[in-house]
Amino acid sequence: MSLRRLMQNKNRRKWVRTESFHPERGYDVFDGRRYVCMEMREGDASLIAAAPEMLEALKMVIDYHDRDEDNETDLHFENARDAIAKAEGK
Repeated sequence: MSLRRLMQNKNRRKWVRTESFHPERGYDVFDGRRYVCMEMREGDASLIAAAPEMLEALKMVIDYHDRDEDNETDLHFENARDAIAKAEGK
């Protein structure tokens, strides 16, 4: 299953960074049932593990912004929308 499909799965488990079975090989990202990725550098594994939660948080910010009729769309929110679309493979 692709990372995009894993992130879009509404019933997904929280992704966590764990040490690899062979610590010299780095870190894995695990969702409680399967490995999302394996043998990554610590920083990369931490970022990947946080990606689904960051995407959901960004979506909430955009939704909040879009509900306020007084807000003008600016470059920052367009960039955020582009990042969401990229994460969702659109």
